[in-house]
Amino acid sequence: SNASNISITAGGDDRVLTVSQAITTGGGADTSSVTLTADKMTIGAGVTTGTAAGAFALLQPETVADAVDGLDLGGADATNTLGLTDAELDFVNTGASGVLRVGSASTSGNVVVSAALTPGNTVNLSILSGGTITQSVGGTVTETGLRLSAAGDVTLNLANDFDTLAVSAASQTVAITDADGFAVGTVDGVSGIAGGQLTLVSTTGNVSVSDNSVAKDVDASGAVSITASADNASFTVAANANVETSSGGVTITADDMDLSGAITATGQTVLLKSATAGDAINLGTNAAVPNTLELNDAELDLVTATTLRIGATNAGAITVSAAVSPGSVTNLSLLSDAGIGDNLNAGSITVTNLRLDVDTAVDLSTGNDVDTLAVNVADASNALTFGDTDGLTVGVVDGTTGVTTNNAQVAPTGGAKGT
Repeated sequence: SNASNISITAGGDDRVLTVSQAITTGGGADTSSVTLTADKMTIGAGVTTGTAAGAFALLQPETVADAVDGLDLGGADATNTLGLTDAELDFVNTGASGVLRVGSASTSGNVVVSAALTPGNTVNLSILSGGTITQSVGGTVTETGLRLSAAGDVTLNLANDFDTLAVSAASQTVAITDADGFAVGTVDGVSGIAGGQLTLVSTTGNVSVSDNSVAKDVDASGAVSITASADNASFTVAANANVETSSGGVTITADDMDLSGAITATGQTVLLKSATAGDAINLGTNAAVPNTLELNDAELDLVTATTLRIGATNAGAITVSAAVSPGSVTNLSLLSDAGIGDNLNAGSITVTNLRLDVDTAVDLSTGNDVDTLAVNVADASNALTFGDTDGLTVGVVDGTTGVTTNNAQVAPTGGAKGT
């Protein structure tokens, strides 16, 4: 018992490290750590580190004799598998700021969470794997801060419960579900999320991306999908934060959105849509009105993409309540199961190319400025009224060709472009 670091190793393949007496660095407000290394462990007494940020307890397989041992979190030891039950993890105490680390990001094998984990004396859990991280039925993870570092895919799609998530899995498929909302943040030195294809879901709570003082708070090389599933749940990008992918585009699904930071999908498509069918859409304001997806002009300017789609085929009516001019997109597509209106001529759209794909009437009669217009009004008995300040071309935008409706008035109010 002292304030120095402690390291204990049971060398050799499948050797057992048994903790039957307390191991402690003193539990003071310092960064002292405990490292336990063995292919098998039986932990039946306390393992206590310092309590300051930077303190950690590391439980990892022995790698000199056998470099490919896997981890079963929630299960028992087995041949070439280090098993750590929830009861064993409860013996580890890292205080209010320390970290419990299990596995090794560079040398251990696949990690499976086979039973529910709720470490009782830690607030941050890091799961480290040289392979994949997965979970089997019942193998949920509950912890305040969760770091996942893997050389392979990460798949945690059950009812996990964490408050802050950080992931390091560059170029790998990452799919993670949380039960009641979370923030993408910094845990145990990992800031934000790095992966390939990325799917994040909150089943009942909000999702936010914090500013972690890195260039890309979400850094993906494949398609990004982030969903806040519950009615009126929100998706937030903090000021100076950035959600970015190099391919595959970005889809955000949430009934409420607050974009103070960037969504970047250069040369790709970004889709912003409600989670609840029939919710209205208001472009031009963001006053936190329930059952309405609101995005003001400043928020739209934070999206960089070739095509920005807003809404879906099951969305409610779209109101353009003020002037909007998304400055970093080429094509704007508005999608609705209802129609589009301009709030008694208060709203207008300025963009290079505009696609409108709706079921009922469109009334955007004044102040708009587009170069190419494509419209599909599915219910042919409804009218299309569109006014442009300097002329336009009816053409192809985001897969829609020309103007399809029964009653159309496309009225340039200046200029000499064809219609």
